[in-house]
Amino acid sequence: PPIFSPPQAAHWVLPHSPALARFYCSTQRGTARRLVLRMAPEVKRAVCRRCCSLLLPGTQRLRGGGQPRVVLRCGTCGRHRRFLCP
Repeated sequence: PPIFSPPQAAHWVLPHSPALARFYCSTQRGTARRLVLRMAPEVKRAVCRRCCSLLLPGTQRLRGGGQPRVVLRCGTCGRHRRFLCP
């Protein structure tokens, strides 16, 4: 069987078991902290910091006023993440 990284496995398992997807994301985050590793920005931006669930691309909107930003909202806990959009 193929070997998946935790974010890939979380995306694959998400439709069947959201709790298992959160477990994979929290395991990856805890391992990176324990081993003092840097995660790729794409991986960090795909995971909610509060509840470790995946942020899906359908939950983003572009805001105006000043610098344009992409706002991602977590579907589980409702926390917002804002990223500059160059």
